[in-house]
Amino acid sequence: MRGFPERPKLGHRSIREWIIARCRFTLRDDKLAACNNFWPCLECEGKGKVRHEEDRDIIEGYKLAPWHVCAHCNGTGRWLKAQVQEVYRKIVREFRDKLARWKEQEALRKSAFKKLTKEEIASLGL
Repeated sequence: MRGFPERPKLGHRSIREWIIARCRFTLRDDKLAACNNFWPCLECEGKGKVRHEEDRDIIEGYKLAPWHVCAHCNGTGRWLKAQVQEVYRKIVREFRDKLARWKEQEALRKSAFKKLTKEEIASLGL
C-alpha cells in the first residue's frame, strides 16, 4: 500500500552470490569463476591493497592516493572461509530481525484495516 514500508529483501540467495555482487568490480573474472575456492578479504575486496582516508585529496579524491597493504589479510586478498561466513551470517541475522519487525507491523496494520469501514478507508486515502 501507499505510504507503508515494503517487505525487506535480502538481495542475494547464497553466500556466493553475495561475494560476487560485492566484489564484481574489483576481482578479475577468473577469480570470480573460481569463487568456490577463493574467499576474498572483505576490507580490500580481494585486491590485497587499500587506500587510507588520510591520503584522500579534497579535490581529486582517491585518484592520486597511494596504495597500502591491507592490514586484515596482509596483502593476500584472502580471508578464511569461516571469517567470510561469519560476516554473511551477521547480515542474514540482521535481515531476519528486520523481517520479523516488518511482519509484526504488517499484522498490526492488517488488524487495524479490518476494523475500518470502506468509507473510512476511502476518506483516509488508503
